[in-house]
Amino acid sequence: MLRDRRPMQPPNAGTEQAVRFQIPTHPASGCAYSPASIGRRADLILGRLFSFWPGLDPIFAPGRTAMADGRTMSRMPVILIGGGGHAGVVLEVCRAAGVPVVGVVDDDPDCPLARAPDGVGWLGRTDSFVIPDGAGYLIAIGDLAARARVLGLLDAGLASGPVVHPSAVVSPAARLGDGVVVMPGAVVNRAADIGDHAIVNTRTVVEHDCMVGANAHLAPGSVLGGGASVGAGTLIGIQAAVLPGVGVGERCVVGAGAVVTRNVPDGATVVGVPARSVGVGV
Repeated sequence: MLRDRRPMQPPNAGTEQAVRFQIPTHPASGCAYSPASIGRRADLILGRLFSFWPGLDPIFAPGRTAMADGRTMSRMPVILIGGGGHAGVVLEVCRAAGVPVVGVVDDDPDCPLARAPDGVGWLGRTDSFVIPDGAGYLIAIGDLAARARVLGLLDAGLASGPVVHPSAVVSPAARLGDGVVVMPGAVVNRAADIGDHAIVNTRTVVEHDCMVGANAHLAPGSVLGGGASVGAGTLIGIQAAVLPGVGVGERCVVGAGAVVTRNVPDGATVVGVPARSVGVGV
């Protein structure tokens, strides 16, 4: 992976393709709407609403980007690493958040994201691609083992900052690491700490003072109670819950719908209510 110092071209520059679907237009002006522009309009309207609503805590305003360490959410152009189904969701999060996507890197030149009508251009394989100057990379692979392998090939200093969907709620007193993606409807509350490249998936709730390790995946609808912790490389399954103050170790798997009531050691797989060990993890 190399850094390209040439001036960056706009995404898909010189690679225009035939339009395969009709974009809706404004009935009066005839101007085209796009999903990204609709999202930006909605965020603007909500932002104005919050500005005229005295006494409302701005922590709940969609699109708020300040964090406890003084950084802001990423607006730098990104390259997506991975071109499958999860990457398609990450692409939509980036567009909704106003983050330009330069293209996709995948070992398959015909990956779903490269051939989708609303996708992005293929830039190369994971062992031989160039990041344009001024851009960063964002891991867009859902499988944790595959994510870990790819991360081992990449320069950590070239990672994107965190990207947050406008409908998510992130406390300004929370910390999000580099490469974190926060999906639609998720909540990250005060003093939560999300490690580099973690996935906070759709409608996940991370309560106050939680600790989430690097490259962990909090699957859709999962809930971490206040003060809970999740180790690096761990998967918390769909609609699973970790009770307040409970710790889940590194490289663990918590099955869908499980309720974790006691600490889970590194490398364990737990399922059920209450969760019980059934083997090794990721």
